[in-house]
Amino acid sequence: VESRGLGDVYKRQILIIYFTDYIDIRHPSSYTIHANKYQDLHDKLSNHKGEQQMLKQIKNFLIMTLSITIMAIGVYYFKFPNNFTFGGVTGAAVVFAKITPLSASMFSTIVNMLLLVVGFFFLGKDFAIKTTYATILLSVELLVLEKLDPLTHPLSNEPMLELIFAIALPAIASALLFYVGASS
Repeated sequence: VESRGLGDVYKRQILIIYFTDYIDIRHPSSYTIHANKYQDLHDKLSNHKGEQQMLKQIKNFLIMTLSITIMAIGVYYFKFPNNFTFGGVTGAAVVFAKITPLSASMFSTIVNMLLLVVGFFFLGKDFAIKTTYATILLSVELLVLEKLDPLTHPLSNEPMLELIFAIALPAIASALLFYVGASS
């Protein structure tokens, strides 16, 4: 059962207050006239609720896009060139890139697509759609970064500094993704 929330209760109270001012109990004919006004007002509120949901979805996808860009930068510029392996698909990608002819980005893309297919059977529809978007975007961004700016060595001679960025950027991005109900 879906929770209607306090917002709907509040709207109903406003409607009750609004219509009790106009309905005359002694004249039943006023019920019909005001029922039509109620339906018009209800339709306006329903349309507004749909617009709010659309804006929320747009906001969520903008947050997801920003978080994936942050994650891609952290993974590509700090994790891959330093061969940092933490776990997960990108951690495995670092290892497999060293022992196979596949690049870390290509390995991440292949494994992520396979996991998405499996995930559709076990995750809820909303979570699966958001995770699919995030995973595909991360894979595409890693491939684009690999083509636009091929790295042959780490950005600096400070591995501890790069380790901090390799951890912090994907962590911040993951927190943003979890906030909107997605994963990468």
